[in-house]
Amino acid sequence: MDFRTTAVATGTAIGKRGWRLVYGGGGVGLMDEVANSTIVAGGEVIGVIPEFLRIREAGHEGLHDLITTSGMHDRKQIMYSIANAFLILPGGVGTLDETIEIITWKQLELHKKPIILIDTNKFWSYFLKTLENSVDNGFMDKSIFDLFEIAPDVDAAIAKIETTL
Repeated sequence: MDFRTTAVATGTAIGKRGWRLVYGGGGVGLMDEVANSTIVAGGEVIGVIPEFLRIREAGHEGLHDLITTSGMHDRKQIMYSIANAFLILPGGVGTLDETIEIITWKQLELHKKPIILIDTNKFWSYFLKTLENSVDNGFMDKSIFDLFEIAPDVDAAIAKIETTL
């Protein structure tokens, strides 16, 4: 499955279940595909975007709610506070930043929400190897792997969320 297909399948699965999608609020890229697919399938979508990115990325104007923040830290705090779970698709440096932060917050026991990474085309394999390298070199404990789950596809990820919520 390619990344766009995964994005559309994720949004469709969220929308069909009547779940709410909370995401960064942009109107471009694969997350735009997730948002649009969620809306088409009947789900609610809330975007959270800093003012400077709203201008740069053209915030998605067709959402149920688009919250504008003053900066990235406010954005992440709001997204975290209104999300019930974290379903993470392949992405770039922003995705990696948010993934590491939400895993760190769980490690620090700031939340107990499920974190599931969708491993389309084995995207997360190098991330996992990096974590393994940190464990092997004594920088973290292997319990880090208990803080999140890897799902091979959207159906498996959705099933994992359904069993935890």
